[in-house]
Amino acid sequence: MMRIIALFGLLLCPTVTHAAEDVAAAECGALYRGHDLYERAHFSPEDVSDGWSVMSNDFVAAATRLGADQKTISDALARAPRWAEAINAHILGSDAKLSAAFEAQEQVCANLIQRLPEMTPHR
Repeated sequence: MMRIIALFGLLLCPTVTHAAEDVAAAECGALYRGHDLYERAHFSPEDVSDGWSVMSNDFVAAATRLGADQKTISDALARAPRWAEAINAHILGSDAKLSAAFEAQEQVCANLIQRLPEMTPHR
């Protein structure tokens, strides 16, 4: 299985092992918080829903249930602004490394959405 070094130095696999799901879920919480930050920075307030924030909160709930400690979750969520930058780079095609990191993390999150009970409403 090919391993991908994701943004921020985290080593994640496209198929996350159960032992690493807590950390991956926390990082997905950060990614979706980054989606929310991106939209709030680029769209009118009336055009922004709470959908990304809800997904972020659901990933954080999953991370907590899976055993992530508060520091792991806080550290991940602190990276949300960087994920917003990666999303912007992906959309604009302005930074290949950031775009690749976003795509890799998005795949990890897509896999978790299919498996985690907290993500059932988002399938």
